[in-house]
Amino acid sequence: MMSELPWGFGLRRRLIGYRRSNWGNEGMKQSYLCTITLLIVCLATSASADIDPKQSCGTLARAIGEGDPNIVADAMRSASRGAMDEAAAAGAEQFTTFAKQAGPFILAEFMAEREFGERYKREWYMLLFDGQSLFLMCEHIKPDDAWQLVNIKFNSDFEELPAP
Repeated sequence: MMSELPWGFGLRRRLIGYRRSNWGNEGMKQSYLCTITLLIVCLATSASADIDPKQSCGTLARAIGEGDPNIVADAMRSASRGAMDEAAAAGAEQFTTFAKQAGPFILAEFMAEREFGERYKREWYMLLFDGQSLFLMCEHIKPDDAWQLVNIKFNSDFEELPAP
């Protein structure tokens, strides 16, 4: 078990020290449990903080197409890292009302992505319904180590959105 622990955290040296101390087996069990818990928390935190803008906009586009306001609001909250909490419910209702009027949802297709520097991205998606199409543009910024959705623009006329 000792060879599988990561050196980067310096835990292996501490665990070897525990084994040689007078703490006995109970101290070792607590040390392993603490190590495993620490690694799980670190992995979960890094996974949630690393949002891919293209993927989050695609998730939002598919949620809009499906027409469930709760899923749309959750997708907006998640992609915005909580910054769009107030606007999420109102935006979700607006999107789902359009989706119900447009007819059955067919697909959400990625169209383009453009980076402006290292901390600003735009993604364009087309949502195709039986009756018409909707074009969606998501704007993401990277204020720290993770991307955050800051704006959503949509129109049934692609020419009305900023060009890719």
